[in-house]
Order: sequence, then structure tokens, then C-alpha cells
Amino acid sequence: MSIASTRRAALGAILAAPLTSMPAAAWTAETGSDLPDHEVQFLALIPQLRTLVPPIEHAKASARALYEHGDRSAGEHPGWGDPPAAKAWRLRAEAARDRNGYHEAWEAWAKLTDAVDKLVTDFMTERMTTLPAISWKARVADLLDCWEEQAGYDLAAWAREDALCA
Repeated sequence: MSIASTRRAALGAILAAPLTSMPAAAWTAETGSDLPDHEVQFLALIPQLRTLVPPIEHAKASARALYEHGDRSAGEHPGWGDPPAAKAWRLRAEAARDRNGYHEAWEAWAKLTDAVDKLVTDFMTERMTTLPAISWKARVADLLDCWEEQAGYDLAAWAREDALCA
């Protein structure tokens, strides 16, 4: 298993876990820890993210399914060793996507991501130290197709520093 697939598997496990609905102030009080201000602010966004993220995840899944349908509609890929055949396959796949509504679905997904992107951008390069913050960071990274490495770094640091993992 490659490092990238191991990282994806770890992030997938986090994304599959139920994510906390505990407000940031309660999390800080319950854990007795002093979280960085940026993490408290990020955790405070979770109620908004719980509302915004699921429809965007659905839109992304729909766009992806249409993209893959375009690939299947083009038939078996001939491989890259035959450039003219590969180009013909690519043109068939693109034409299928033009017909099946992929481009419109992608535009709808991209438009929906704007609100989440604006909400979280300032936090995504900041180190998160709690599993709920790291989990939401990973979920948003997957949703927006960026910041996956930052979420992975936070998870690795959390595992190194957590008493149960060390």
C-alpha cells in the first residue's frame, strides 16, 4: 500500500466517523485544554458546516458519477501507447459528458462550494489539534479537492502527540 493510499484510508476513516456537534466552547471546557484561537473559531463553524456541506457532497457525487458515466460510454480505454486511439477515446468521453449534463453538474457543485470556501479558507492552513477539528478539516478538504495534505499533517501530528497513540 502506498503512502498516498494509506493517507487516504486514514482520512476516509475519519470522514466515516460521526463528527461532534459539541460547540467549541463546550469542547474547550470539557477537555480542559487551551485550544488555539483559530481552532476555537473553526470549531464554532461546525453548526454552519453541518448545514452547508451535505448538499455540496451530494452535488459533487452527482458530478463525479456523470464524469465516470462519460468514461464508460466511451468504451474501453485503448491505453496511452496508441495516441490516436487514446485521443479518439477522450473525444468520445468528452462528447458523452457534454450530453449527460456533467458540465452543468460540475458548475452547480463549484458554485455551491463558494460559501464553504469563504468560510474556512483562513483556517485550512492552520494546525488543528483536536480530532473533531481535524475531522472537519479533512471533510472540507475532500469536498473542495484541496488541503488534503494539511489535514493529513494535522492527523499525523495528533497521532504522534496523543497519549494513547504515542
